Amino acid sequence: MTAPYGSTAALYTGAGWTGVLPLPPRAKANPPAGFTGREGVDPTPAQVADWISARADGNVCLCLPDGILGIDVDDYGDKAGLSSLAALAGLSWLVRS
Repeated sequence: MTAPYGSTAALYTGAGWTGVLPLPPRAKANPPAGFTGREGVDPTPAQVADWISARADGNVCLCLPDGILGIDVDDYGDKAGLSSLAALAGLSWLVRS
């Protein structure tokens, strides 16, 4: 069984991201309450460590700080997200051959 949160949360926090939250396995919604939205707070390192142990099989949610825009590009199997993004941005050199 893969453990998306358990295998990536420490990498994200090590890279300086602070809002690394677990989601239910294979889900794209329902992070823990109190950590998202205008009033949300970043989890403490202890909370992230607890989630790595207790919710390792959960999906990963990254809450971005103000001023940062994230783009989720699915580019695997039959999903050609990188090609679509490259075409939209006029960056044809990004497209796989």
